[in-house]
Amino acid sequence: MAFRTLANEAILNLRKLIGNFGFAALAQTSSMVLSFIISFLVPKLLGVEEFGYWQLFIFYISYCGFFLLGSNDGVYLIHGGKTYDQLDKRSVASQFMVTLALQTIFAIAIGLCSLFFMHEEKRMFVIILTGIYLIFNNLTFYFGYIFQAVNETKTFSFLNVVDKLIFLIVLVPLLLMKSDTFYPYVILYTVAKIVACIWSYVLSRQLFSCGFLPVREAIRETWNSMSVGIKLTIANIAGMLILGVARFVVDARFGIAEFSQFSFAITLENFFITFITQLSMVLFPALRQSSADERKRFFRHLRDVLSIALPMVYVLYLPVSIIVGWWLPAYTKALEYLAILMPVCLFESKMSLLGTTYFKVLREEKRLLYINIVSMLLSSIGILIGGMVLHDMRIIIVSVLCAVIFRSVYSEFAISAKLQVNKASMSLAEIVLAAIFVVSYGYLPIAPAVCIVTASYVLFLFIYRRSVNGISNMLKKLNVRTSK
Repeated sequence: MAFRTLANEAILNLRKLIGNFGFAALAQTSSMVLSFIISFLVPKLLGVEEFGYWQLFIFYISYCGFFLLGSNDGVYLIHGGKTYDQLDKRSVASQFMVTLALQTIFAIAIGLCSLFFMHEEKRMFVIILTGIYLIFNNLTFYFGYIFQAVNETKTFSFLNVVDKLIFLIVLVPLLLMKSDTFYPYVILYTVAKIVACIWSYVLSRQLFSCGFLPVREAIRETWNSMSVGIKLTIANIAGMLILGVARFVVDARFGIAEFSQFSFAITLENFFITFITQLSMVLFPALRQSSADERKRFFRHLRDVLSIALPMVYVLYLPVSIIVGWWLPAYTKALEYLAILMPVCLFESKMSLLGTTYFKVLREEKRLLYINIVSMLLSSIGILIGGMVLHDMRIIIVSVLCAVIFRSVYSEFAISAKLQVNKASMSLAEIVLAAIFVVSYGYLPIAPAVCIVTASYVLFLFIYRRSVNGISNMLKKLNVRTSK
């Protein structure tokens, strides 16, 4: 009887996890569609240079989370797996107020530094708006991490979509007026985030119903959260800097026009990665509540599923290149960069779902930090040689790709060892498949490139046909269990 109850409970948990995945997937699909529309409409109206400044703003705000100094990650790690009722609401609300004060101070400091040290008007505007955006983005981020920690996936997913939807609505007048300067786009993007922040506060207002801790105690609680989360924050920033250093160097060495092309290629590549990253957030609270055996089993199955399924992303390059070439002919150079960056989608997605998620679940933030810093340093060496010495964009992009592959494969092996799971994987074949893709689309005409890449993937599936059959059988059993 007890076993039957346990089995039913496991099925309910499985249903909840699948339900959370489904809702997160729906929300992120909506977000991807909105991002796709924005990313293809804005560069159509702006010139390459104006779009470059727009991308500079998007680039800068992607690092806003660092100014939380780990408070959000600390709250996420400490409270991950709890229910909303189990939260110490006074502590969380008090930490929010301390965070608000800190973000305001940082924003003012950024604005003053821009006024005193930045002499180019457009860059000054970008940095000042980045400071304003920082406050509202990080407060929304804080609320979002609380929802995710307590497994409120629907609310978290909604918050990830709402600002893009608002921006798309306010974008319509600019499109109708055919505004060709980046200033109003940056302003309205910031306004959309302000509205999203207000909305997240409305959804979280129950947190503040219990009152606040004394100031000194609130600061101490915030410091404790920062102490726990700062390793994860720095690890995340180091991971972002693998591409970030490349963008800094391209902007400094090649100019705003080339930065625009490179950034657009990254934007296209990020559609897929962002989707996967948000799905990975669903796993953390579920895995924190699971047993060690369940974590092992899930890791092994997920590793095989990702290895088999993710290479299908290479098929997307052809339709994307056709659409971009037709709609945005000024950005054809970005497609050359995208041909090298496409494998980043695969290995970054594996890192997000397998590596980062399991390092957090196992509380191995320090190891994640070391891996990301080493990967960033390795890529930075190649980027600096390619940018500053040889003035070669291909070397810069290949350096990024090599660092991302190293980080993903090393993390997979490290977690396999930690969980005592069989280290046999498809990593070597995935690297070969990535190399075939890069060489084919980089040096061959489109028709033979498509044939070679498709044939290589079919051969890959044939070699690992046992894994393919195993995954197929597993999905059938899963469908039967969840349908009961």
